[in-house]
Amino acid sequence: MIAFLISFALGTALIFVILDDLKNFRIRNGAVIFMAVLFLVEVVTRGQYREALDHLGFGGMMFLLILGVYALGMMGGGDAKLLAVAFLWLGVGGATVFSALLLILTLFYWLGAYLSVFPKQIVSGKMKIPYGPAIASAWLLTAALQK
Repeated sequence: MIAFLISFALGTALIFVILDDLKNFRIRNGAVIFMAVLFLVEVVTRGQYREALDHLGFGGMMFLLILGVYALGMMGGGDAKLLAVAFLWLGVGGATVFSALLLILTLFYWLGAYLSVFPKQIVSGKMKIPYGPAIASAWLLTAALQK
C-alpha cells in the first residue's frame, strides 16, 4: 500500500510538472524537492540503503554533468534539477532507457514546437521549448517499463 501511495504521489508530481512547464515555462523548486523527499521515503520504507547510496552517487555525478549543460545555457535550472532527481530515482539501471526515451520525446516535442503544435517561446530569435514535459514523460515511461 505504501509503495502504491509513493508511486501515485510521484506520478501526480510528474504530471503537475508537465502541465505547469507547458503553461508557465518553469519547473517549481517545490515539485523537485517533493520528488527528492519521496525518494528518501521510498528508501526508508523499502530499507534499500545500499542501493540508495548507489543512486545518490549516480544522481550526484549526473547533476555535475548536467550543470555543464546548464552553464552553456542549453537548459534552465529547473530542468537541470528535475533531470538530477530523475537520475537519482532511476539509477544506473534505468539511465539508458530513460536517456533514449528522453531523446526521442525531446525531438518529438521540438518538431511539434517548430510546427507550432506545442508551446514554445522565441527569445532573441531562438526557439525555446519547455524541457519538463519530455523529462517527466520519459521518467514515467521508464518507471512503467521497469515494473
